[in-house]
Amino acid sequence: MEQKIPSSFAGLEHLATAVILLNDARHVVYANPGAEVLFAFSAKQINGLPIAQVFPGCEILHSAVENAISTNSPFREHEFVVTTIRQHALAVTCTVTPVEHANVSVVLEFQQMD
Repeated sequence: MEQKIPSSFAGLEHLATAVILLNDARHVVYANPGAEVLFAFSAKQINGLPIAQVFPGCEILHSAVENAISTNSPFREHEFVVTTIRQHALAVTCTVTPVEHANVSVVLEFQQMD
């Protein structure tokens, strides 16, 4: 599935911060190059997949997404380990921001922790 950045989010491809956009169904609609580098996967590999499949078994992240959506406010989870679909594990801090957009309902921002 080809990924195309929603026009309202133009410029994300220039950020060093890893950003993943999710739709209402919690499926990936966009991953910027920063996410590709941090998580060692290509945007094409994860586009259209449920976030639970991209980061399997990461209940902290899945709960943070649901919490942000249910409260309609940003939520930050500090220093937790995610394991990607490619079995790449690393410690990150993630900010989950709900947004109101036709194709995007959640913005995930990740920063790697040392």
